[in-house]
Amino acid sequence: MKFYKYSPWSGNKGDYTRENLLEHAVFLASPEVFNDPFDFNPSYDYSATYLEKKQHITKVIMRGKACSKAKAEREAIKILRGNPIFKERDGVARFACEDKENLRKVMGVSCFTTKPGNSPMWAHYADNHQGVCLEWDFPDIGEHFYLPKGVEKAIPLVLQPVTYANERPVVHMFDNMQDGGVLADGIITKSTDWKYEDEYRLIMPGYTGKVYYYPYMLSGIILGYKMTTEQVKEVKKFIKKIKFQPRLYKTQLSEHSFDYEIVPIE
Repeated sequence: MKFYKYSPWSGNKGDYTRENLLEHAVFLASPEVFNDPFDFNPSYDYSATYLEKKQHITKVIMRGKACSKAKAEREAIKILRGNPIFKERDGVARFACEDKENLRKVMGVSCFTTKPGNSPMWAHYADNHQGVCLEWDFPDIGEHFYLPKGVEKAIPLVLQPVTYANERPVVHMFDNMQDGGVLADGIITKSTDWKYEDEYRLIMPGYTGKVYYYPYMLSGIILGYKMTTEQVKEVKKFIKKIKFQPRLYKTQLSEHSFDYEIVPIE
């Protein structure tokens, strides 16, 4: 399946798009720098009865320590009675707010799309049509990226589709969150205002920095229609430095619709 990433192109040697292409890398950034304030910012519901809290903490302890249910329940009761988070009236709520802030700091994310001819994304992410749109052809099975040596992998490195909704996702603090499923739904959901992006994301908890793809997976580089003839020549010269050189394309304005024609450059 083909995926795309819009990027600026300055033509300078220090340009991060050029550097990443030479290293066959993409960058995982913290959601703190994203342009959507609701990104990785789910609504938390921390209401629960004493029994629900005890059951939840018991499951977490059993999973972490592989101990018996009876022993885990005794530890859970001690936690509920002794931990200020559970003793104070607003303790859980305060903890949830702190945890939500930490969530945005510890996630590494890189954004992709399935649409190479989207006008708003060319304008917003590719320097107002003067940048590029990178194209990968990833396999349907298997991981799409790999981490630098020494970095521990938390989850598989595959692109995940973003879900679009009219309501903010709600993460229930005591609803079996130990399996990560509830939280995952909360951080991969965006407003329908962003649906036009048809976004996929590479997410890695606990790591921001470069991840790598196999060079042959980069199948094309699409140039914005505002790139000059000299800039096109410069890009053609640059891609000769890339292993398994990708195909080069340029966008043109359609004569009959609000679409772009993506044509190969020889």
